[in-house]
Amino acid sequence: MERTLLKELEAWKSRQRRKPLLLRGARQTGKTWLLKELGRTSFKSMAYVDLLASSRARAIFDGDFDIQRIVTALSVETGTSIAPGETLIVLDEVQEAPRALTCLKYFCQDAPQYHVAAAGSYLGIAKHERMSTFPVGKVDFAIEREGVPLPIEVKAAENLQAKSLKVARDRFGIERCMRTSLSGYRDEGWLTNVSLWAIEPLEESLRPGAVEA
Repeated sequence: MERTLLKELEAWKSRQRRKPLLLRGARQTGKTWLLKELGRTSFKSMAYVDLLASSRARAIFDGDFDIQRIVTALSVETGTSIAPGETLIVLDEVQEAPRALTCLKYFCQDAPQYHVAAAGSYLGIAKHERMSTFPVGKVDFAIEREGVPLPIEVKAAENLQAKSLKVARDRFGIERCMRTSLSGYRDEGWLTNVSLWAIEPLEESLRPGAVEA
């Protein structure tokens, strides 16, 4: 399972129209290991920050959303020279810094040359998804449910194309994918489309239990 998830992350790295990645799941399910392993095996360097453990890292996102300022601050904080295409930027425990979540939108639209991956818990991120500043349509999701990878593509309109999901399905043998959009519920067997307004009920259905440890 870990190998399949890592291959999906490697495919994300190679996409030309890549968005920042948001990897989420229950606590202690290997999210941090996966991103660190991706950085170790697929990039020349990695700039890793733990937003739960470091108040200095959280403070980086308290200012404006100028990406060059943020990249410079992350470089200083991690002691890593961040180079587009060569460095993986990892924002771990991103639910602890709502503005870091919002920042993914600006990486997407202003600086897509950077590889940015964030990881966080189901419940923590779910709280911020209901905020108007959550970067809908600006991030790709990869989550796991009962040990099985579930890629999710977020559409901000009624666009029902799912080319990247088809590639993931065919290349890695993934049996189930999910897409959210402004269109209604649709089950195509391998792909389920869910309306954006149903994100919160969807969150409840994907969580392995009502309370996260």
